[in-house]
Amino acid sequence: MRAAFVLFLALFVAGCGASSKADRPSVVAGFYPLAWAAERIVGPGVDVVNLTPAGAEPHDLELTPSDVEAIDHARLVLYLGNGFQPAVEKAVEDRSGPSLDLLGGQQLAPGAGEQQGELDPHIWLDPVRFARIVVAIGAALHREPAAEAVAGRLRRLDMEY
Repeated sequence: MRAAFVLFLALFVAGCGASSKADRPSVVAGFYPLAWAAERIVGPGVDVVNLTPAGAEPHDLELTPSDVEAIDHARLVLYLGNGFQPAVEKAVEDRSGPSLDLLGGQQLAPGAGEQQGELDPHIWLDPVRFARIVVAIGAALHREPAAEAVAGRLRRLDMEY
């Protein structure tokens, strides 16, 4: 009887922890640079979910059912459109909440090497362009001062280069 009570108590406590995290608002990012920016902008109490596991190729991402659920329930989804992550784009099309395509309105440069002749979507590699992304994320989250602080650091980094 005592073992059953301890098991019940353990399951109850574990369940309480899981539900409190699930109740928190989340921002879902298609891949790490967007998650990095969001983590520095959002306030406490907001979870940032990076859809692309460490070491995985963002272009080849295939979403799990839990990834699609995270996208569906997110306060905001941050992604790069234009075919950068087709699975994320499809999931965003199917959701009703706000999403932000951070390639929208960007001037893309011609690619080099394997991408020669194609437009290069890797805009986060340029600190000044990434600063513009950060400002857009801050505006979407209504956290402009926090975003401007991060963008300022990126602009200073560009000046150091």
